[in-house]
Amino acid sequence: GSIIWDIESGKLLRDGKMSHETTLQIVKKMEEMGLHIHLYELWDYYCNMDDEALKTYENIVGIKAKLVLDRPLFKFVQEQKISAYKILVMIPEEDCERVFNELKQEKFQGCEVLRSSRFLVEVVSKTYSKGTTVDFLAEYYDVPIEKTVAIGDQLNDIPMIERAGLGVAVQNADDRVKAVADFVTQETH
Repeated sequence: GSIIWDIESGKLLRDGKMSHETTLQIVKKMEEMGLHIHLYELWDYYCNMDDEALKTYENIVGIKAKLVLDRPLFKFVQEQKISAYKILVMIPEEDCERVFNELKQEKFQGCEVLRSSRFLVEVVSKTYSKGTTVDFLAEYYDVPIEKTVAIGDQLNDIPMIERAGLGVAVQNADDRVKAVADFVTQETH
């Protein structure tokens, strides 16, 4: 929800980066917690651990991380003056709720903490959520909000599913996503 690019014109319509200072604060806290971090810029993402979890993630998303192993990720972010679009952590499923709650208590400036799967917690800009993106696109393309459709499967999709005129959850969606959807598909493909 934080980047909207018009492919035809090549124009960046919406750029929802966090501030550099907030990015530093989040990364520092996550490193203090000893977490496996993925920090997203426009075209690249950086990771502070090279392990099997990263290899699995890279296979799923089809993109290799740029590893930062020679110094704390916080120092790298500081040196490169990075402002992130999203920062996520990969954690064992049994620790997800605890990590989610601990990060949520930090109240990072202008951000929200979301669970995007049973082993991912992410921090994104509150201003540029998937829900506010539905509003932006409806206004940009002059489509009444009640004529919009949003489809999702994970917890971070809830804001857009709730905001759209028709919110759809796919059959294999998290049960909490299905609970807020107007419609659940019978198939996943």
